[in-house]
Amino acid sequence: MGKKKDKKKKKLERAVSSKVKIWKISHGPFHVDEVDDDNVPEGLEYMVVALTEIDGELHDMEFWFGSLEDVNVWVKHFQTKIEPIEVNYG
Repeated sequence: MGKKKDKKKKKLERAVSSKVKIWKISHGPFHVDEVDDDNVPEGLEYMVVALTEIDGELHDMEFWFGSLEDVNVWVKHFQTKIEPIEVNYG
């Protein structure tokens, strides 16, 4: 892995214990059956890829939800507001 990828990975790992701003849903929602990934969190069924801000830098991150109703809270938020959703990781 190159230095650039190592730096990005460390930045995302730091996000696990910091505040993350979600600015928009870039892709999705996708049902677990539509995702080609062996690392699906147990009990979660829907995923979105969202544009996030971590320490002032923008990144795409996956977020998993337990139900379509749960993910639609985010979908509805971004259809009606321009403010980010802020979440604490960690």
